[in-house]
Amino acid sequence: MNGTEHQTFKLFLDSVDQDLGRDPESLYLFEWVVEDRYNKIIETSYEYFIERPDLMALQKEEIEWELNSMLNYFELIEEFEKCSKLLKIKKEIEYIIKEY
Repeated sequence: MNGTEHQTFKLFLDSVDQDLGRDPESLYLFEWVVEDRYNKIIETSYEYFIERPDLMALQKEEIEWELNSMLNYFELIEEFEKCSKLLKIKKEIEYIIKEY
């Protein structure tokens, strides 16, 4: 899963869905991979869009959309352990985004 920040959202979702199970170790890895992807996107976006708050706002909306889409997907397939991790991650990412 190297370079997850460059994967399309669909490839990323497929990867975390198919490669990571529900056991505690996989859930820990799931949380780490998702956090890492979005932290890198936020950092990169901030560097690119520091002078363009309008573009940064669009990037923030895209991140929120992806996290919500992932949450909806895992709810549909009843992977509630991953939903729990995503809710935690969403809260952390929302806080980070507000700081930028």
